Amino acid sequence: MSVNNPTCPQDCTSTLPAASFDVCAPETHFGQIKKLYIANDGYPLTDWTDASEWATRIDNASTSSNAIRELTIIGSLARAESSEKKISGGRTVKGKKTRTLSIKVDETNDINYEFLRTLECGLSYRVWYATDDHLYGGNDGILMTLNIDEVIPENEEDYVLFEGEGKWFSQFAPERTANIIA
Repeated sequence: MSVNNPTCPQDCTSTLPAASFDVCAPETHFGQIKKLYIANDGYPLTDWTDASEWATRIDNASTSSNAIRELTIIGSLARAESSEKKISGGRTVKGKKTRTLSIKVDETNDINYEFLRTLECGLSYRVWYATDDHLYGGNDGILMTLNIDEVIPENEEDYVLFEGEGKWFSQFAPERTANIIA
């Protein structure tokens, strides 16, 4: 599987990548991860920017092992935790980052409860996530472990949630494209 990561500079004379800011019309995007797409490991997409490929794979009831499950969530991505190590000459090098995707599912029906229970087997899955504007994960998705539990609140006016996180380790943030399946 291939991931389209940046090519890191090999020395201090490399050209910096382009940057873009607009004083009159800055481009901004609203938060909240609203969809989580989960597939078995070993079933990447051929072209994740092709809406028709997604349409053939997303199916929450399919018995096919290459089906992608679509979860409606309330989610966020925290700032990645980075490790640094001091080396000779007063230099510092960075290792892979720990990335954490927070997940809340508020539709807690029996089918989703059984899905949650199966996630407790501890397997790794290929995952993509989406905001209104962007889809993240590239053709291969992000290989991550999901740790989601049922949370029953004390207050009888609050809703039960399935809550937890997905974690993965990577030097780079995942690939991003316009959300063509919103």
